[in-house]
Amino acid sequence: MKSMKLRQSNKGFTLVEILVTLVLFSVILSVTTFGIISWQHYSINTEQNENAELVYMAVKNKIAILKSNDSIDEVDGWAPDFDPTNPNLSGEDRQEMTLIAGGYVMRCNMGDYELYKKKDYTNLKKSSKSAKLLFDFISPYIYKKDILNACISVEVEKDGTIRRVYYSNRWDKFTYDSGVGANCIKLTNLWRNESELYDNMVGLYTPG
Repeated sequence: MKSMKLRQSNKGFTLVEILVTLVLFSVILSVTTFGIISWQHYSINTEQNENAELVYMAVKNKIAILKSNDSIDEVDGWAPDFDPTNPNLSGEDRQEMTLIAGGYVMRCNMGDYELYKKKDYTNLKKSSKSAKLLFDFISPYIYKKDILNACISVEVEKDGTIRRVYYSNRWDKFTYDSGVGANCIKLTNLWRNESELYDNMVGLYTPG
């Protein structure tokens, strides 16, 4: 009788028990994976926004020096890098770009900083007309130079007031027109949509 009970207790799991265990394991794995991905996405976006603020502080420092020397009007190299009269623009895009056109834009694309370090200004200008000026402004004030290997766009009023700073190391190019190619993102009106900024992992710093 004792040996019969022992054999009965060692008969193992049933097929139903195994299936239930596998289903529960799959659910736990899915929830855990989703949580990790969400946390990574949040972490990346936090970093993008922090880097945008660092760029803002660097530009602000440079502009403060220029203003103290009464030399801000002598800056050579401001470039809009967009055309608000482009007939292919929507009415909303044209309105936004006309507002930006009242000031200046300093912009660089992914890989531009490597050209800047090599002093390859010819190819740098082909990528973005204002990239050299941007790096001249910010590189002396940025300790972690690796954050300059990214797409950066700084919108500045004519009086030197900084309107917005965009930052992302997840894209190859920032653009303000409709000619968006592979791995490029159009910034026009992007600041209006916080969820779109988050989904596209584009950092934005706007002075409060």
